[in-house]
Amino acid sequence: MKQNKGKFVVCFLIIVILLVLLFPFFVTLSTAFKPLKEVYASPPHWIPYRLWWRNFSDVWTNTLWRSILSIALLLPQG
Repeated sequence: MKQNKGKFVVCFLIIVILLVLLFPFFVTLSTAFKPLKEVYASPPHWIPYRLWWRNFSDVWTNTLWRSILSIALLLPQG
């Protein structure tokens, strides 16, 4: 009986720690699929009402990702 209780406590602690560690990834992924209005909504919406794919196309078209990628690849080479 005592051994089962110990296993339960260990499993419970592992699950709690796992949830705490995965929470930032969930928030990041959730925010990536939200329009800007939902990102700054109060109270926050944890799950987007609809998937907003435009954020990803905006990153590829409106940023200097080619320059950043070039620098990131050339810098380690010295």
